Amino acid sequence: MKISIAMTTYNGDPYLSEQLASFAAQTRLPDQLVVHDDRSTDRSVDLLHDFRRRAPFPVHIVENKQNIGFTANFGAALSHCDGDLIFLADQDDQWFPEKIAAIAAHFESNPALLLAIHDGELADENLNVVGIGNLSQVRSGYNNDEGFVTGALTALRRDLLRYALPIPAGVIGHDGWLHYVARMLGSRSVVEIPLQKIRRHSSNTSHWIASSLYNISRVNVLRQQSAEAPASSYADRLVYNQALLSRLDESIPEDVIDRLMAERAAILRRDDLLSRNWFGRKIQAVSILFSGDYRYFNGLWSFLRDIVR
Repeated sequence: MKISIAMTTYNGDPYLSEQLASFAAQTRLPDQLVVHDDRSTDRSVDLLHDFRRRAPFPVHIVENKQNIGFTANFGAALSHCDGDLIFLADQDDQWFPEKIAAIAAHFESNPALLLAIHDGELADENLNVVGIGNLSQVRSGYNNDEGFVTGALTALRRDLLRYALPIPAGVIGHDGWLHYVARMLGSRSVVEIPLQKIRRHSSNTSHWIASSLYNISRVNVLRQQSAEAPASSYADRLVYNQALLSRLDESIPEDVIDRLMAERAAILRRDDLLSRNWFGRKIQAVSILFSGDYRYFNGLWSFLRDIVR
């Protein structure tokens, strides 16, 4: 199994060297590191070229001619990976030496698996761990691990890219899209082993509550969701659904198409709710609840939000 690492950088100078060193310290080395830099103005590119000269594996560096943003940048990096198994990597974390070996073994023992995500230890900007795992945070805050979506903890078979690339226009977050595709295809796995440190600092692009350096609960998540304005459209959900539907072929089982069509109907019903008057929204919300379609959203919490709109 040939292994690639897909990494993107943007002004990662303060932490980049530690992450690169952790790649070189793997007990099972990658066969390829693909890095796309998004017009860094610091020493990131110099650090990458210096690492390439001494790395124990090939390093392919692409310097973007213009800034394209992290979603498109990851999509481009993935498209240049030729490994059978591809690991996603942020620029500021630190992998444990056994990460590649452990995840590769997991895929090797599950030949049909398309995507896996593993646990990670949350740490401060100096990589001091706080004794909290990312997976436990998600389960405490959301009561499940369906929403456990962190690109830096994700690995996938290149076969998944057949359906995932190019990342559809309008999608913000490569990791959410990749996990959505794998989940809808029924081929996503959660590995309950921490295999890296996740560095949290003031420049993180993600401020997801489940990555907080303090223990969270369902109350914290509900409080945050209550402070957010209700959705005015579900067009973003339709982008995911329609894009994947348009890419499926005759090799896809009927139940996958049925699942996508059922999700699409649920999204359209909830989107229709937004255009109704006060009383009509209540009737539509109750109808969606009894049909079970809130399972495509946040369950009972989504129903309650629609009732009080």
